[in-house]
Amino acid sequence: MASAPVADQGTVWWPWLLFALVVLGTLVGLLVRRRRTSEVLAAWDARLDAARQEASWVEDALTTQVLSTATPEEASSVWSAAQPRLLAIDEDLHALVTDAPDEQRAATATGLREQLGRLVAAVGADVAAGPGTDADGFRTRRAAIDAARRDLRGTLGPAGPPPPPPG
Repeated sequence: MASAPVADQGTVWWPWLLFALVVLGTLVGLLVRRRRTSEVLAAWDARLDAARQEASWVEDALTTQVLSTATPEEASSVWSAAQPRLLAIDEDLHALVTDAPDEQRAATATGLREQLGRLVAAVGADVAAGPGTDADGFRTRRAAIDAARRDLRGTLGPAGPPPPPPG
């Protein structure tokens, strides 16, 4: 009896194609994930930069304006008018701490929030004290303001010119 010819078994190609598709899908998934992570970090960093600019405004412009007013009533008026903006800055910093993508960024936002809070508290105490306080109390409050400003400016870096308007 003659045996039937055996078909050539050759290499089966479809498992290799399936394997290549799985590898390609994994690589694309990793690239998309990396891109999303990069976008999240960039967005968070942009929010922190905006908060830094606001903190710089408080340290440089607002504090200077409050301390250079002619009367305690003017200082109180300027300080009261700034309260909504100060609250918004604090809320933004709190959100940055809560939303921080890593511990280092959370620590950065926490430090900025604490230093800004010290300055706001020091200026607020000075404004609240009013004109009828003794010279030692006045010097103590102003020293606290100066120390808080120095610490905050050290974190923020040197004050530069304002950024150009978007255009």
